Amino acid sequence: MNRNIAIVTFVKTIGYSPLKTRLARVIGKKMAEEFYLLSCQAMEEICSQLQNINNYDITRYWAVAEEKALDAKVWKQFGKIYQGTGSLGERLAYVHEALRNSYEGIIFLGADSPQIEADDLRMAINAIMEQKAIAVGPSIDGGFWLWGSGKKLESHFWKNIQYSSASTLKELRASLQAEAPIFSLRTLRDVDHLEDLLALRDLFLNNENLLPSQRNLLSWIRANCGQ
Repeated sequence: MNRNIAIVTFVKTIGYSPLKTRLARVIGKKMAEEFYLLSCQAMEEICSQLQNINNYDITRYWAVAEEKALDAKVWKQFGKIYQGTGSLGERLAYVHEALRNSYEGIIFLGADSPQIEADDLRMAINAIMEQKAIAVGPSIDGGFWLWGSGKKLESHFWKNIQYSSASTLKELRASLQAEAPIFSLRTLRDVDHLEDLLALRDLFLNNENLLPSQRNLLSWIRANCGQ
């Protein structure tokens, strides 16, 4: 009997919420939205690479920030779940609570790490399902680009973390240590600033195995932000 896993990407919808506001202050609202849409397309393709993992049934979700946008065409490829309201911690807790009794493992992703690879997700799945660990993907800004676990964590865990802080991952690790071993994936860079976008360009230029959606994103960055 296959074991079931949910992979959940947290997203906002163009036309409903401000997107990539720090990046938009530098490159403009329209270009920031274009980047975000291309990044979401890359995340969609990356997550879709995991269809044939033996012994696992994988369900993919968009966790949509706006309840009115749950039926937006841009999110048609995966299942949809509403994020709920409140702080990031409250929204993470809401989605986790909604899914935790239906899946043996849950992985949370952001939409602004389009450089991740299917192998990153395979490693996270192996860690949480076989090693019974909690998987985290560190970001260079002190946050995390992935969280994954088979543990049914209570809502206060999510709400006691200070998010968007240089200490976010440190606090997360401290809270998790008593729950299970922690498995760290490679450290990546979220795209919040222009320098992050240029670093993503350089990373893609040195990768010969880009997915089509990642190549599209690279072409866009080179066309709009320099070679």
